[in-house]
Amino acid sequence: RTLSAIAGLVLAGQAAADIRIGLSAPLSGPSALLGEQMRAGAETAAQVLKDPGVTLEIADDSCTAAGGARAAQP
Repeated sequence: RTLSAIAGLVLAGQAAADIRIGLSAPLSGPSALLGEQMRAGAETAAQVLKDPGVTLEIADDSCTAAGGARAAQP
């Protein structure tokens, strides 16, 4: 489903020059295993798209409020 959603967004936005897809996940701390699984899924979906105009940006939120605030910053 995630791949379908990403593909739909890419196809809908092809007029745009670059598409940035962000993932905020717990890549450190006690939930790091879940975060690594999320990262792997997002990276696989981005590779399947094979679109050089799509950039995947991944941020570690440590599954905390402070980490989420950091991850939300551009």
